[in-house]
Amino acid sequence: MTATEPLVTGTSLRLDGRRARTEPLADPDALGRLLHDLADRLEPDGDGGGRVEARLEEPDGTSHVVLLDEAWLIVHAFPETGAFAFSAFSRHAISDGALLDTVRAALRTGRFDSSVGRRAAGLPHGDVALRRRLAGERAWARVRLAPLSDLD
Repeated sequence: MTATEPLVTGTSLRLDGRRARTEPLADPDALGRLLHDLADRLEPDGDGGGRVEARLEEPDGTSHVVLLDEAWLIVHAFPETGAFAFSAFSRHAISDGALLDTVRAALRTGRFDSSVGRRAAGLPHGDVALRRRLAGERAWARVRLAPLSDLD
């Protein structure tokens, strides 16, 4: 994927989880290992040298992204509320059920919503632009997953 591709085609997976166990969500290193394991499944022949990674630490949790040659993985964790948002994209066909089952088992989610699509917005490879995009994706996940405060 290149930085100039605004829209890419392939397999796009999204999983929003709720009532997940807080322990795995609160461990940024465990989330990083999960994405590395999934990255090895998506592109098993790679040596990992071409991967681009970023992690954001926020007061309400962390966000992680791993960019591969023809795929990417993102997870946003909100440990206090037991929620997370996971997304994956690959230019190739992937076993979406197995991938989603792995994420659900690792994060021990109770409820979830998932979707599969064929298009996704491309991700930038530059560090500043990638972190800005990851922060924007995290904000959108927070809006979808965080409980609303009372408006009284």
